[in-house]
Amino acid sequence: MVIAQLVGCAPKTLRIEIEESGKPRLPDYPEIGFSLSYGSEAVILAISGTGPIGFDVEQIGTGAPSDDPHLPSLVLSATELLWFEGLRAPEQAKAFLSYWVKKEAVLKCLGAGLLQRPEEVTVAPPSTTRETISLPTGRFFLRSGTCSWHERNFQWAVATLEEPHDIAWRHYGELSEVALPKGFWVA
Repeated sequence: MVIAQLVGCAPKTLRIEIEESGKPRLPDYPEIGFSLSYGSEAVILAISGTGPIGFDVEQIGTGAPSDDPHLPSLVLSATELLWFEGLRAPEQAKAFLSYWVKKEAVLKCLGAGLLQRPEEVTVAPPSTTRETISLPTGRFFLRSGTCSWHERNFQWAVATLEEPHDIAWRHYGELSEVALPKGFWVA
């Protein structure tokens, strides 16, 4: 319904196809990319008017790499793992979550999701909120950060193929009142 409203068509006429990798796409609107993510009680729909987009959100403080001591070595690149292992245990959980959402956003934008090994994607340390990721398949622009909603804190990341000018955050109820210019994201 949200995407249909943005492209100006009736919701039941909006066709969504699923690529072989599992990524959904709009065959009638190839310039529109979207990504759906949820974390605890937050559900985010990110939309790009300029092509593929990947988004991930996770609630801070739910789960930790210590829950599975092998998880960091399966997700982090060698460079990231070296940096990560130098942190104290309390800092590792927050750092791992930041790495996780960044990697998942890039992999969703790529269209591979977790079909591609996340340790093959190297991202900057968690304190970096804007970065460019270069992979053999192309260049990705990545933004990340934290936000609070209903007294909960979340870590988020969004990846696109074109450098964004801005991120427009909207609550679903506000969409009917806002005309978003092409290229703006809704999350």
